[in-house]
Amino acid sequence: MDYKAVVDLGTNTFQLLIGSFKNGKLLVEFERKFLVQLGAKGINNSIISNAAIERGKIALEKIQKELAHYQVEKPIYLATSAMRNASNAEQVMHIFEPIIGHSIQILSGKQEASLIAKAVLNQNYPYKNYLIVDIGGGSVECILVQKGAIKFQSSIEIGAHRLLDKYQVTGVFSKQKSIEIKEHLRPFFQSTIEKARTNQVDTLIGTAGSFDTFHDLAAFKTQSNHSLIGNAMLKEIFRDILSVSLEQRSQIKGMSALRTALIPYGCLIIEHIMDALEIKLTVCCPHSLKEGALINMQDPKQNH
Repeated sequence: MDYKAVVDLGTNTFQLLIGSFKNGKLLVEFERKFLVQLGAKGINNSIISNAAIERGKIALEKIQKELAHYQVEKPIYLATSAMRNASNAEQVMHIFEPIIGHSIQILSGKQEASLIAKAVLNQNYPYKNYLIVDIGGGSVECILVQKGAIKFQSSIEIGAHRLLDKYQVTGVFSKQKSIEIKEHLRPFFQSTIEKARTNQVDTLIGTAGSFDTFHDLAAFKTQSNHSLIGNAMLKEIFRDILSVSLEQRSQIKGMSALRTALIPYGCLIIEHIMDALEIKLTVCCPHSLKEGALINMQDPKQNH
């Protein structure tokens, strides 16, 4: 089997996706996430700490074993916000690349948004106008889609790890603290929200970590696996997450251990966008950067 693989060296997790294509359709063979926290204790100072580098090395060594098992010859390695903004990125790459035997491509914000958009557009959603939102540890990608074509895209360097590093709240989020954080978010998202309003966007398609968690929490509450989440359900999930301690949050059914500390900040980002745009429909898309990169490997010319 001719397997292809993408390794996403993210700000919070390193993620491996191995897949193949049949009749042009992506078939996922194996995927795994490793908690690395590359941006911990350094992201807002544009540096990757020695401890984070060590965690990254351990994760990459484990990833090599999986790639060898599936006999993947030419995996691609993509780095995002933490690496593209780190003053010591070149040093980190010199440490990581001998382990993997391949070069690492540091994506620009525009490239990251484009690959996310490719993954979502490949799902052929029926909605006329919608906003794709991907909340990462370092950045938030927003892509405005109108009639199946990208109208606007942005990569905003205000991801969940940056907020955690700034506010250092991991337990209960008071109403006052939540308001303070949302006020901090306002200028970062102002341009995106204005463009989405102009295009009368009322549908939001969320991808990747935070939305995977929202989907899983909703599934436990409703005993269903639907990708659509109602506003009332999302607000209930936000309350559940923001009103408890870190330990209590880790015990919520459906909560990912990889995101327990970061997920409250994802809630506040999404709630800010939802309220500003009066979003009526929220969809959780299972595909994001990794899938977009695999699709791009298969057919680089495929564009919407």
